[in-house]
Order: sequence, then structure tokens, then C-alpha cells
Amino acid sequence: MKLKNFSIKAQLTLGFGLLSAGLLIISLLSLKSLHAADERFETHVNDVAVRESLATDFHTAVFRRAIAARNLILASEPKDVEIEKLAVTKAHEDAQARLVALKDSLKKSTDKSDTDDKLVAEIERIEAAYSPVALAIVKLSSEGKNAEATEKMNRECKPLLIALETATKAYGKYVFDLTAGSLATEKAGLKEALWTLLASSLLGILTAIGMGFFISRNLTRALGAEPASLGTTVKRVAEGDLSRIESAQQAPHGSVLESIGLMQGNLVSLISKVRVSAESISNASSEIASGNLDLSQR
Repeated sequence: MKLKNFSIKAQLTLGFGLLSAGLLIISLLSLKSLHAADERFETHVNDVAVRESLATDFHTAVFRRAIAARNLILASEPKDVEIEKLAVTKAHEDAQARLVALKDSLKKSTDKSDTDDKLVAEIERIEAAYSPVALAIVKLSSEGKNAEATEKMNRECKPLLIALETATKAYGKYVFDLTAGSLATEKAGLKEALWTLLASSLLGILTAIGMGFFISRNLTRALGAEPASLGTTVKRVAEGDLSRIESAQQAPHGSVLESIGLMQGNLVSLISKVRVSAESISNASSEIASGNLDLSQR
């Protein structure tokens, strides 16, 4: 069924219905895009960014511990020895706490991979071998056995520290690349959402333009003229001006303007007939009054 066969009310209802549906679809797409972006951001903040921060803090604590252990060997004053022992203890506690927090974060993560488990497990393995050596060096230094502490540091501590640094950096690079990938995915998702919204908005605009064009054209066709012009014509006829309505001759068939034109023509014809009849009656009355009318011949 063609749109022009619908009533004006039905056309307007259909037009506004389509516009409302378009706005609803665009709103739903917007909400969906925002929800997806929010979920991706929340995952990044609660998972990837947390693990990256914990890995960085662990790496920092490990080096604080190593530096404090070295300083402890070099310290000569009892006061300095106590300060460095406290620094080593604090750094060791921080390193252990960050490693535990990293493992817990990984267990709770919703987007972890086998690579995460493998790299963190390697860090934990090396730390399990390295921390006793570091603490042993602290013990030797505290007992005044600096030569033995130095030898242990060079022979055992340094290789493990290098291995731990390598493992920590590997995990840091992995998390950094994961973050970069997440940002790239987020950017692509936002770009896709933007194009979807633009396409939906364009479709809505084209639909509105199309419905407005067809409804206005059908309404004008039904009226035969613009509402203001039609109102002027009707007012003219109502005020007794029965001169010919030129525009009615070109009005679409079945339009209001065509009907007004027909009405105007019929009124003119009717008035002409009435005028002729009135003139005939007036003439007959005059003849009767003058006695010139021969009723027998009538």
C-alpha cells in the first residue's frame, strides 16, 4: 500500500512513530557503546593497571633491598648499620607484600592469560631463591663478616638479582603491551561506535526528511494549495466574492481547492438561474399591473 493512500492522520502517526523509533535506536546504541567503553575502562583500571602498578612497586622494592644490603656491607658506624638493616627489612617486607598482592590480583582478574601466570610464576620462583640470599648477606654484615657478605653478594646475589630484574622487566613489558593493546582496542571500539552513531543519525535525518517531504506533499495535494492560500480563498467566497478561482483549475483532482472551485461555479450558476427566474416573475408582474397580459393565452 502506498503512503499517499493513508489518511493524513495515519501518515503523521507513522512519521512520528518512525522518528521516535529512530531516536530510541540511536539512544540504545549510545548507551550500549558507553556501557562497553565503561566495562573496558573498568577492566583496565581494576586488572591491567593494578597489575602493572604492583609489578613496578615490586621491582622498586627489590632494588631498595639490594641497595640497602650493599650499603649495610659498606657501613662502618653502628648507627648506619641499624639504619640500613631497617631499610633492608622494610624493603623486603614491601617486596613480599607486592608479590602477594600481584598474585591475588592475578587470581581475581577476568582477562588474565597463560602468559600472565607463567611470567608471575617465574618472578615468584626467582624471588624465592633470591630473598634468602639477600637476608643471609644482611645477617653476615650484622655479624661483622663483611668479607663473606661481599663474596656471597658477588657470587650468589648478583646473578639472582639480574635474573629477577629480567623477569620483572619481562612482565612489565608484557603488561605495557597489554595496556597498549587495550588502548588500541578501545580506540577502535570508540571509532566503530562513532561511525555507528553517525550512520544511525544520518538514517534518522534522511527518514525525517523523507517522511516530512511525503507527508507535506500529500497534505498539499489533498488541500490543493498551501493552507494560508486556501484559507484566503475560502474567506473570499464566504464574503460573497464569487469571481472565478483561477488556481482551482490546476488543483489536483479531489482536493479541497477543486471542491471550492466547483462550489463557486455551482453558486454562480445557481444565482444566475435565480436571477433569470426573478426577472421573469418581475416582467410578468409588470404586465399584469399594466393590463397587457392576456391570461387566456397563458
